[in-house]
Amino acid sequence: MLRFYCFLTGDNYLMIAKDTPKSQQKVKILGNALLVPVIIWTVSSFLLARQVLATSISAAIITSICCTILISLIERIILMSKNNSKTALLSFFLGGCIALMGSLVIEQIVFAEDIDYMLQKNREKYAKQVAAERGQIFDSVQQMQLKLEYLLAMKAAVKEAEQLAINEMDDKGSGIKGTGGVTGGKTAIARSRTSILMKDKSTYDSLMQQKALLMQTAKDRALIEFKDGLIVRVNVFFKIVLSDWIMAAVLIIFSLLMFSLNFLVIIVQKLVPESNYEKRVRIIDEIGDRRMNVVYSLISNRGMKDFVYRTWSGQKNQ
Repeated sequence: MLRFYCFLTGDNYLMIAKDTPKSQQKVKILGNALLVPVIIWTVSSFLLARQVLATSISAAIITSICCTILISLIERIILMSKNNSKTALLSFFLGGCIALMGSLVIEQIVFAEDIDYMLQKNREKYAKQVAAERGQIFDSVQQMQLKLEYLLAMKAAVKEAEQLAINEMDDKGSGIKGTGGVTGGKTAIARSRTSILMKDKSTYDSLMQQKALLMQTAKDRALIEFKDGLIVRVNVFFKIVLSDWIMAAVLIIFSLLMFSLNFLVIIVQKLVPESNYEKRVRIIDEIGDRRMNVVYSLISNRGMKDFVYRTWSGQKNQ
């Protein structure tokens, strides 16, 4: 196992194997700390692809493998750059990005039912809006408002004609009581208007059925075309959180936990004291730097002496 941990951390196995138990213990701690976010990302990426995004099993496995490899490489870069002060800021940045993204992914899985419920409401709202817009277009093209006003006017005219016919039969019109010619004429007018009204109403009802069919078709299409990708889910998730302070508090606690687990490599790296192996590697590096500085100084001094000597020799020959 020590060889495996050395592979994860990038340390020299031959040196670690001959070093103190404390040095070996720290390598194991760092290796385990590196495995925690890798395992989290392996499981969460598979669940995200399979359950949340509803991909195929093969696509979920490929996504999980890719995330595992990518997070492993990034965590190793963070861990192996511990002695390089120039890359310390980059390490914290990469670690923070991984921790933040990991928290979001886990939250998408844990709160999937709440997000799906809100997405369904948004989907239905969007579909109703699209159907209403399609109905408005149909009303404008077919002039449905004018047709409705015409029907109401015709209905009033029929009612008026019928009332005139009744009044005529009751001797309240022309004064000729009974069902004579005047009464028959007014009755015929009432029947004629009723026939026209029924015909126009049938046409109007047919148009209303067409409108209802078009609106339903537009609604069904909108339900299918409604996008619910990962960015949309994240947006909906934050809207849910901001609308409920209890859920916001739970989210903060959960996010801090997930953030800490994904940031575990840097936390352990900074909290665990420097081991004997790390001190030895640091001393070796310092000795190497001093040697290179001495060699560089000698080369520089010798080059300066050669330059002075050549200059002096040239002036003497002149």
